[in-house]
Amino acid sequence: MVGSYRPSIAITSVTITSVALLAALLLSGSADPGKRRFFLEPTLRLPADTVHQYLVLQEDSIPNDTLFQIRSREGFPLAYYRKVNTNVCFDGKCRMLDVWLYWNITGRYLGIELPPGEFLSKSDHERFNHAEYDRMNKLLADSLSPLADFTFEELVPSSGDPFPSSGTNELTGFTADAVTSPTAPAMKEYVVEGAAYTTYRLWHFVYGPSREEIIRLTEEALSPPLLQKILESPDKSDVAWALQRMQGYTGLSTGLQKTVLGFIRDEDYSMANMAIKALNPADLASASLQHALLEKLPGLNYSLKNRIIDKLKEAPDLDEKVKIRLANNLAAAEGSFLTNILDLFDRQSVDDDETCRVLSGLLQHANQFVAGKIFNFLEKAGSEDETVRERMAQYKQKN
Repeated sequence: MVGSYRPSIAITSVTITSVALLAALLLSGSADPGKRRFFLEPTLRLPADTVHQYLVLQEDSIPNDTLFQIRSREGFPLAYYRKVNTNVCFDGKCRMLDVWLYWNITGRYLGIELPPGEFLSKSDHERFNHAEYDRMNKLLADSLSPLADFTFEELVPSSGDPFPSSGTNELTGFTADAVTSPTAPAMKEYVVEGAAYTTYRLWHFVYGPSREEIIRLTEEALSPPLLQKILESPDKSDVAWALQRMQGYTGLSTGLQKTVLGFIRDEDYSMANMAIKALNPADLASASLQHALLEKLPGLNYSLKNRIIDKLKEAPDLDEKVKIRLANNLAAAEGSFLTNILDLFDRQSVDDDETCRVLSGLLQHANQFVAGKIFNFLEKAGSEDETVRERMAQYKQKN
């Protein structure tokens, strides 16, 4: 379904005046059964200001080639939408599927809207009820749906006369009976009953080439203020999306760094790990950021503690006070965490007398493993400090 990549082209922009409805849609986050408009939580809750049109040059099964981008007054992308107008056929009879599909700026499904008088129907041409619209909305929001890995022929048994063409190559070989036949039992929970084909088509529209274009356009618009806004999204997938794209993004503001640090907590290992990865070597030149990372250590499990130590290995240099704090932490450190701190010191070529004196004080540690690791480090560091050399000699004499 995905063709060769070709970028979209901006063709025009329009200031929103009479179409203020779009702003309301972005802020609603709820269903409106009277107008058959179903929307989920938006990434950004800002007033809409302009609509920009892009000519989509990727191969796509959506008949028209225009992608609309809604922007705020600040120039932030708020949402994207496309018109879907194609045939859906049942029992050899076809009716037009006429809907607007909306996406959040991270590519996450936002909602669906039907023009006045339009409706979704099932195989017997029975109109969707409110519960079925709500179910369709939830199914389209599932980016991990098994529909991604199934052909429609696998979704329902295929038999009967050739399926009427809907004007796209994807339907070649389908049959009329295939659309109305019982859905494969394993797939029933992933489609609206009686509307398997409609569910399948809409899901693939949502997660097809349009989504790739949306992500690309938003990535082009990324800035520290926009990243900050996305990180404030109530949807965790939006937050993860932003954190992943911050990797390699230099020059994070103090406020943005603080927001990222807020995601480093035990409750969500995956999010915490992404937040640590989002901090870049250039930003780690900041002593305040290094100290802020150390402040996180007491409340974390050993795996995340080690991730922070690994991140500090990327810093251009370790702050002198950070070295002392880490050295003092070794008294209570165990196993891989202790070894990792010493490896950090080795990577950062830590050999200053003050840090080495703190470390040498641990040569009398009750845990011989700890004492041995510290001795080996000090021997490699080659400190000429008198106190350090004396303590090392005492340790060597006893061991």
